[in-house]
Amino acid sequence: MSSRAQPIGHFIAIVALLFACAGGTYFGLFSCGGYVWESQIYWAVSALLVTLALVLSRRVLGNWVRRLAFLIIYLVTFTLSQAAAMPFYPAAPESFAEYRRNFILALEYGPCP
Repeated sequence: MSSRAQPIGHFIAIVALLFACAGGTYFGLFSCGGYVWESQIYWAVSALLVTLALVLSRRVLGNWVRRLAFLIIYLVTFTLSQAAAMPFYPAAPESFAEYRRNFILALEYGPCP
């Protein structure tokens, strides 16, 4: 693999993690009553980005432990950002205690409890 592919792979890995954060936020805010195709497109693009990151970032994500860690970090980033955004659907929480309760509910049951 050329040395030129390494920076591109690192860039795609960062884009993938940002995509996980943005996707989690979007689905935390708008997934209740949303369209199924939005979720399907998101996960297809996610699979493509993660696969490209794993293939093109061999120097950093070389062994299987690091690759598995990257995948877990991706999923945790998506889940935490979704749970962080969910308390704001359909309206902002009235207190931090309500936000914390809804955050924990989102972690336990998903964005539409």
